[in-house]
Amino acid sequence: MTPSHNQITLVLDQVGLNSDNAIITALPGGVSSETTAVQLSDGSTVVVKQALARLTVAEEWLADPSRAVPEGHGLAALHELTPQAVPKPIAIVDNPPSVVLPLAPQPSIDWRARLLTEPSDDDIAVAQTLRSLAESWHGAPIAAYRDTVLDDTIRVTQLRVDPFYRGMAQRWPDYAAPIQTCIDELLQERTALIHGDFTPKNVLCHPDGLWVIDTEICHIGNPLLDLGSMSAHLLLKSVKHHRSRPRLMSEIRRAFFDPQVLVRHPRNDHALARHTGVILAVRVAGRSPVGYLTVEEQAQVTMMATALLQGATIPEVEAQWFTE
Repeated sequence: MTPSHNQITLVLDQVGLNSDNAIITALPGGVSSETTAVQLSDGSTVVVKQALARLTVAEEWLADPSRAVPEGHGLAALHELTPQAVPKPIAIVDNPPSVVLPLAPQPSIDWRARLLTEPSDDDIAVAQTLRSLAESWHGAPIAAYRDTVLDDTIRVTQLRVDPFYRGMAQRWPDYAAPIQTCIDELLQERTALIHGDFTPKNVLCHPDGLWVIDTEICHIGNPLLDLGSMSAHLLLKSVKHHRSRPRLMSEIRRAFFDPQVLVRHPRNDHALARHTGVILAVRVAGRSPVGYLTVEEQAQVTMMATALLQGATIPEVEAQWFTE
């Protein structure tokens, strides 16, 4: 349900934007927020985003809607580190919890849609840029974020640990032990500022470059969540194009995933593989399945996920399933 006109105008008025004659349009997006474009009387457009208390998926999935506030602070923090690639929020509103954002440069398309429809050599450069962004975020000192709204495990628990990790442990009890190891890593090894939902759908490609958005899980956490999420989604897109564009998808994966640069962890290869396996499993057999895989492709992803949870590394899985 789109927020009421009165609620949107309340937000605009609180942040000093003239709501007179504002034109409010619902924007398509993910399952966890209501996002509206607001054309103001001066002709400019802003975006107002408010989190849902119940996410729009088939199974019940509840989360605190006040997470829109830390989402705004997460955007601000990542913008400060990488201003060219993360939009700076115009305003953060506590009540009703909202973040007001600039509209992305137009035309823009999310990277997921582009990878699924017509991937090209341009996407190799996108992957390289995303790798560089991850390095900047994960390598930044975290002292400034201690004891702030970004220093908690509430949102990652409500939006990832419980529905994804614990949910898959219940669905796949044979793999509960490696999944529990992943949970412990996420909640106990909090060493960096992470995006939290670092996936192609949260990357907008526009004429001047790209924007990374949707930071509702941004917090001081474990970089393995970011890296495992992006690795899993690039593998999913590779499965989709394994017959038509195997070489290109391999180059895109390599452009993002460089274990010598990205992961600084004593159990790098197997830790990243486990988290990638969990995310793959969730996307075919868990709380949040993707809708673009055939039955045959789902079976392939399931085998990849179980192999990773059993101890295979990502290069080993790639060699088995993506040999040209």
